[in-house]
Amino acid sequence: PVQNFSNPRTSLKHEWFNPSAYAPENFGTFGNAGRNLPFHGPGINNWDVSFWKNTALAEQTTLQLRIDMFNVWNHAQFANPVGNVVSPLFGQVLNTTGNARIVQLSAHFYF
Repeated sequence: PVQNFSNPRTSLKHEWFNPSAYAPENFGTFGNAGRNLPFHGPGINNWDVSFWKNTALAEQTTLQLRIDMFNVWNHAQFANPVGNVVSPLFGQVLNTTGNARIVQLSAHFYF
């Protein structure tokens, strides 16, 4: 496929911020950015949900049926952008972290 970098809607770059606003600092000079850089990466949007039902089987025994769902809305968790100012990939988010939706069914027998 042909890449058109002039139109941001068809661009394949995944820039989290404008990398042209930053430049490598000259040795021995100070920039105007605050300590630890003034930006941060993508946030985390992760919902974990559990449902369970306890059923008494006898006087001191219980069966618990349970469903656990991790990342229930299946949101992509993006990694931090490349932070190396001299890299051509500076400011781009290149991958994801964490897992996709996971569903777990279980039964617990308490005695």
